[in-house]
Amino acid sequence: MASGIAPDRPVDVSGRRFYPLLTAIVLLFVLFPFLVDWRINELLLTFLSVGVLLAGVYTLHREKGYLVVSSALAVVVIVFEALDLTTGAMTWTVLSQMASLLLSAFIAITIFLDVIRVRRVFPDTLLGAICVYFLIGFTFGDAYVLINLLHPGSFDLTLETVNDNTELTFELFYFSFATLTTTGYGDVIAVSRPAKMVSTLETVAGVFYLAVLVSRLVTRMAQKGEML
Repeated sequence: MASGIAPDRPVDVSGRRFYPLLTAIVLLFVLFPFLVDWRINELLLTFLSVGVLLAGVYTLHREKGYLVVSSALAVVVIVFEALDLTTGAMTWTVLSQMASLLLSAFIAITIFLDVIRVRRVFPDTLLGAICVYFLIGFTFGDAYVLINLLHPGSFDLTLETVNDNTELTFELFYFSFATLTTTGYGDVIAVSRPAKMVSTLETVAGVFYLAVLVSRLVTRMAQKGEML
């Protein structure tokens, strides 16, 4: 007789599904501050950023529908990034930023839904939760770059002198993670109304994620008596 209890959602108990994505994220974090001073910084930053997105697409390989959508978005990102690098036209810069934002948001939301549906918590589940947190920061970082492209001067960098787009991107991503973690050093300030509203939304998202999702996973581990 069927028990009436839904079977556990399949998970990768090996804990390796999110390794490529987490590795790409850590690599970008480590190298990003140094890319600012390199002559080919924009090309290298594009390469590392696309690498993170492609690693994110890989994590969705178990769901065919998600994989098709994310792969299509990845192709769009690569094409727009290539056109932006070769032409330098503002149109392609904006479109590439929009495509990158959509793809990173799609990957973050999909992994989030996958993680929150599991009935048992494995190491891979926690790695997925960590990746989602970083992807939230990247997604809002893309949003800030896009806002500043559409509304120049949306951010006041009180303590920094920005000489090129790569330096500005670094500062805005720094602002994104400072906002996500509610650190708020005050050296980068949202000035325009769109920037203020999006930064407020990110703060809420960061608090919600840590308070609700992480506590929920820990509670499930405690209830199941699971050991990592």
